[in-house]
Amino acid sequence: MTRLTVVLLASSILFACNSTKPKPSEPIGSPITDFKTQDTVVPFAGFWINETYVNNINRTKSPRKCQNLMESCITIPGRTLQPTSMVSGFHEGAGEMVVVKKDNTFQFYYKYDDTIRDLAYDIKVISAEKLKIGKNTFIKTNETFLADILLSGEYQDALGNTVQFSKDGHVTGLGKYAVYEPWYDYVTEPEVDADQIDFGRYDVKSIAHFAYRFKQDTLLIYNLNCLDYDSSANYCNQPALGDIKFKLIRKH
Repeated sequence: MTRLTVVLLASSILFACNSTKPKPSEPIGSPITDFKTQDTVVPFAGFWINETYVNNINRTKSPRKCQNLMESCITIPGRTLQPTSMVSGFHEGAGEMVVVKKDNTFQFYYKYDDTIRDLAYDIKVISAEKLKIGKNTFIKTNETFLADILLSGEYQDALGNTVQFSKDGHVTGLGKYAVYEPWYDYVTEPEVDADQIDFGRYDVKSIAHFAYRFKQDTLLIYNLNCLDYDSSANYCNQPALGDIKFKLIRKH
């Protein structure tokens, strides 16, 4: 609500009358913006992953063992009021939320149909690469986060050749394979006592499925055998660990 405050100072000295000019505290007609309707840039947009998950991956080297984490990741839009959701276990999205800017801070509010209400999380910017959302800290990465935090780097194969895994999912030195994608979601997949990874080629659209394990600095990539294949669904109901396809030693 806009107010115009006028201060009148009157005095009568020797029959003279003086008054001050009106002094407005705000311009007449200046609107007050509701923070739940303010459309503005979000400076920390991007893909963010729970720091606890990153620490667990560095410790275990196994996404399969680290998946069951509430509030695992979130994609933050580039502007306020655009919908997003916190993801649990890299599998299940929670309630729809939007980022709002309130005074000089940002927050997540829940969105119900067209109504924005109820605080979901406070947001604290720690650095360009780290946020605190609610009680958890998040690290900025991208959708190829496992390539980034787990597999990227330079390796040496059994013949002494160099194999390079990039952070964006490309691989060189691994024969016909040019791209790779490690799995992060195992909720609906058959149990295999290893993590799984897909390799692809540029010249064909087919994807080859493998399993892998880390043993200290050695990356073991296994063939996968299928004990029960559903041809109608083009899906293996019962994969089993096969022999070692590649043995790679990480360089430091």
